[in-house]
Amino acid sequence: MTLVASTISGNMTGAGGVDNGEVQSLGDGGNGAGVANPANDDALKMSQCTVVFNETGHAGDGGGRDGVGGGIYGVARVRSSLVALNVVRFPNNMSDLAGTRPRTPGRPPRSTSTRSSPTSA
Repeated sequence: MTLVASTISGNMTGAGGVDNGEVQSLGDGGNGAGVANPANDDALKMSQCTVVFNETGHAGDGGGRDGVGGGIYGVARVRSSLVALNVVRFPNNMSDLAGTRPRTPGRPPRSTSTRSSPTSA
């Protein structure tokens, strides 16, 4: 998916499920109120877009977690865009972007291997 010169504003994802008093609901709030791209490929590309004032859903009454990624959820390449003032109740550090792998265009993904430190004799 490609978004160019778009405005995404004022959206809200659904809340988690409600328990019936006998069985606890583990309903999670919805992720990605502005834009959601749950795929692990780099299919979502955004350029010159504004993503503001979106809010993720709250957890269900009996449990679960609040939604994350109020602005963008998932893998995205964002260029020359404004992503701000989106709302996540908790954890609030995931209000604008969540579930993304930071990447620099033109660079391969970081290796997940660990390096051993040289030992001195």
